[in-house]
Amino acid sequence: MNDFMTHNENGHNESTPKNRTSTDNIETSPIDGNNFHQKQVAQKSIKLNVIMNGLYMISGIIFQLVTYPYISRILNPEGIGSIDFSQTYISYFSMVALLGIPVYGIRACAVVRDDKEKLSKTVQELLIIALLMMIFSYSALSISFFFVKKIRIEFLLTITFSATIFLNSISMNWLYSALEEYAYIAIRSISLNVVAIIAMFLFVKTSQDYIVYAIITVCASAGSSILNLFHSRKYIIFKKPKKYDFKQHIKPVLSFFAITAIISIYTNLDKLLLGFLIDDDNLSVGLYSTVNRIYRGLIVIVSILGTVLLPRMSYYYKNNQKDKYFLLISKAVNFVLVFAIPLILFFSFNASTIVLLYAGEEFSKSTNTLLILLPGILLAGLNNITGNQILITMQKERILIISVIVGAIVDFALNLILIPKFTYVAPAIATICAELVILTVQVIYLKKYWKVLSSGIHLVKLLVLNVSLVIVLLGVSFIPVSQIWQLFLNAGLFGIVYFAILMLFKEPMLLDILKWKRSKTNSVSSTTNDKEA
Repeated sequence: MNDFMTHNENGHNESTPKNRTSTDNIETSPIDGNNFHQKQVAQKSIKLNVIMNGLYMISGIIFQLVTYPYISRILNPEGIGSIDFSQTYISYFSMVALLGIPVYGIRACAVVRDDKEKLSKTVQELLIIALLMMIFSYSALSISFFFVKKIRIEFLLTITFSATIFLNSISMNWLYSALEEYAYIAIRSISLNVVAIIAMFLFVKTSQDYIVYAIITVCASAGSSILNLFHSRKYIIFKKPKKYDFKQHIKPVLSFFAITAIISIYTNLDKLLLGFLIDDDNLSVGLYSTVNRIYRGLIVIVSILGTVLLPRMSYYYKNNQKDKYFLLISKAVNFVLVFAIPLILFFSFNASTIVLLYAGEEFSKSTNTLLILLPGILLAGLNNITGNQILITMQKERILIISVIVGAIVDFALNLILIPKFTYVAPAIATICAELVILTVQVIYLKKYWKVLSSGIHLVKLLVLNVSLVIVLLGVSFIPVSQIWQLFLNAGLFGIVYFAILMLFKEPMLLDILKWKRSKTNSVSSTTNDKEA
């Protein structure tokens, strides 16, 4: 399960915009009205959002690809393990500080985004709740130092990462997602990543510099939060309203907190259990977390479209535009299948080379762990649709909570049973089982929507696409060249065949993006010609 983005359940009323027309299957055109926010939000292009959100997510992946091969070789598995263990430990206190605001905030802001006063009031209320919970989290963290010896050993590292509790509390990423400001998010993140890359190469030189690495990571987060805070004045007013209404937020915030907390059990707890159950100076944590980074990065790629669509889906569902809502679900299913299965194939065939290039020879023993994790890309992508995009937008959080509780129990139990015997391989097995259980529970509940879900499944296209890709991968494996050259040949031929087949089948999303780029190019050319004339 990945990031949550949802629609409103707090009772705000929002009129359906008039004069709304459809310029294509997934884009709405501008609407009439003098309200600044209404015009701004209505003019967002989903295709532009997909591209900008894709740039944002891919920039994060590129950041990892550029820095991690260097960092992993400098800090070694033990150093990487210490960093990931401390980050994971702090993430639980940060999660408590935020409650369910990163999830609920998107929904709460999305449905009042046309009204600046209501939006400002909502943002202020959520910020105040987050800051109060931040104080509670820091108090709990301080107490934990007296009881958790392993954390005291890495006191300075843990204290450094603890700054993210405050930074996450004021970052307001949920506001920008609700407003569909993906261009701003992308530009901000790419700029900060470039600065962080330069700093890492300049200041991280030996295995003792893991504290420096942590400081650079936290500073990048600080830059993001501070920029968000200043930039938010473009959309909201930081003037105290006549009366705050915190009560309306309590129930949904706690509901989403419960979901977030349960999901984090099988996304983060595996590292903590490895650290506590295996006494090897965090070596197992480092080996597992390294391939887990690759796995999570691939899930990010598969989730690009879903992340962008959710605010718009929330808007459609709230305004009873069910045809557009179900069309987006169908497109999301198609997107996941078309992207996830080829990614699994490519990384399965090239797993050992990718781990070697990404992290170095010391991490090569974790290749089998990556192979076990890879099918989870498809499961997580489908879970994102059934859970985050359907159950939450339909206000069926109770079903989502039940499914993730079952999945978390399976994950926790399997980790406890398998880690002592299989060490860093065990969390991969537990993760796949948990994702499968969650998807099964959600699909059973959503069986009446199976027609909508299955409308995004095009078996002939998927069969031709993936069989062709397997033939390419098998063919390259017989070419007598080094592993590195095989990887490059695979990537080149794989990409050519992949896009050729999508064009052959006239893949809607690809054609939409190409059409959008052509229209933008023509628009720029026309503007230039007008100016010259």
